[in-house]
Amino acid sequence: MAVIGIMDSGVGGLSVFREIRKLLPDEHYIYYADNAHCPYGEKTPEYIRERLRAITDFFISRGAGVVVLACNTATAAAIEFLRKEYDIPFVGMEPAVKPAALGTKTGVIGVLATAGTLKGSKYLNTKGRFEDHVKIVERVGQGFVELVEAGKLTGPEAESVVKAALEPLLAEGADRIVLGCTHYPFLLETLKKVAGDLGYGDVEFIDPAPAVAKRLVQVLEEKGVSTKEKDPVTELFASGSDVRLKELYATLNKSTVSAVIVSMDRPDMLEACVQSIQEQNGTTVDLWIVAYRYSPENFERIKARFPSAHIVESDGVRGFSENNNLALRQLDSDYVFIVNDDTVQTMPVVDTLLEDFSKLPGNVAAISPKIVFPDGRLQTCGRGPWTAWRWMRHYLHLVDETRPGKWSVKDGLFRTWTLNGACFLARTDAFREAGWFDEYYAFTPEDIALGHKFNDMGWQVYADADVSITHFAGGTISEKEAVIKPVRIMGSLHFHSRGSRIRFCLLACYAWLVEAARYTKYLIKGCRTDRDRIMKASARNVMKAVFSGKSPKELLERI
Repeated sequence: MAVIGIMDSGVGGLSVFREIRKLLPDEHYIYYADNAHCPYGEKTPEYIRERLRAITDFFISRGAGVVVLACNTATAAAIEFLRKEYDIPFVGMEPAVKPAALGTKTGVIGVLATAGTLKGSKYLNTKGRFEDHVKIVERVGQGFVELVEAGKLTGPEAESVVKAALEPLLAEGADRIVLGCTHYPFLLETLKKVAGDLGYGDVEFIDPAPAVAKRLVQVLEEKGVSTKEKDPVTELFASGSDVRLKELYATLNKSTVSAVIVSMDRPDMLEACVQSIQEQNGTTVDLWIVAYRYSPENFERIKARFPSAHIVESDGVRGFSENNNLALRQLDSDYVFIVNDDTVQTMPVVDTLLEDFSKLPGNVAAISPKIVFPDGRLQTCGRGPWTAWRWMRHYLHLVDETRPGKWSVKDGLFRTWTLNGACFLARTDAFREAGWFDEYYAFTPEDIALGHKFNDMGWQVYADADVSITHFAGGTISEKEAVIKPVRIMGSLHFHSRGSRIRFCLLACYAWLVEAARYTKYLIKGCRTDRDRIMKASARNVMKAVFSGKSPKELLERI
């Protein structure tokens, strides 16, 4: 299989590599940073062509079948030369003038690039096709490359350098600005901040990297070059120090979203859940599966089905919280998507919730979608605070979570109070600060407790009514209900008593009386169905459990 070679004068080409790998995740890559000769913008075309000849020879010696010039200056100076010298295909950077010209509302677009790129024939030819229709203003990003190579992407120094180049373009009325160097996207946060500080918060910056990635895919298909590898690998090389290259690559290699799914020996449900995540979302999701008490056969089945997933084996006796935490404590992603294995997405839930975070204040810890049953009935859409009184009414099925309220069942994106553990997206740093799920709760109310803790710590929780996920819950009652229900009730008693023994005793008496009434009902009318028999056993076990002094996990060990 042919290797894909990607080069740049330094680390900037990693912004292109990031987009390429989204479309081609299973390839063998070699990235070469020619940082001993950086920046290219100050070099002559002849000098750059000689550097590119040496780098291409290096790529070919290591099996490269295609080379990407992830550098605008190198593309301008050498791509036609290389195409004549070598038989392999080359893909270069394309000036993103066209999308900027088509998208401008002011009729003015800006171009930030190196001096070499602005003088290159490729850019000048593209510019010539549009300058009769829009005004094009240009500026060299003086000092931009040096900032990125030094790792100074934000802060006062970066803002000062960026402002010097950006302010003249904005003053000319540019509302679309082309980033004409692959280093520049790494300064995007600072570019946006400076533009906002100058009163131009609606300006749009255009990165050509996604278009280059698509072009590479087309070239591979047209040339019939096969690059897919069974064991994908990325090799990093530099003509100078590789320290900064490896640091930035590690940052890019970090997943934005990790999905954690606890599955109790149900590979059929798990496969449907994971497939819907992968098919419905464009975001690359790092998959973590906690395989709880899986049979050897089913464990091998999911290993073969999801070769790139992190699969955590879980045996013994563990509840929902403890199983999730086995994976959560190993994550380094920015966000974590908690989702039950008995859910299916029919729309891009992860993508939408991730986008929601960009619209909300920085103190938002988690966002949940609308959760519906397979027949379309609403399960939850946001949840208000859970008090002891609310729990007592809920115990008697007197709480309707499908009715609009202060914290629930509203339109669009709104602030709510707590969560439904079937599905939510959380900031990993907030989740970690909260101590992950409280492992005292084996089944419930770990999700409600987490939402309350977020609020107690000053974080906020939101819900989005415009995105929904289907939850296959509330199906046929199982034999395990007789043991699981006491576990749930003991967790709720602990949560709502808030450390007060008197409060615990009062709530325990309430639960005992409710279950005694139910048990008596089945004694009188008899158990005509399996459901009646299970409900009678559940009532009896709750009556025994509430004053047993056992924790939810100790009760769970009876399963």
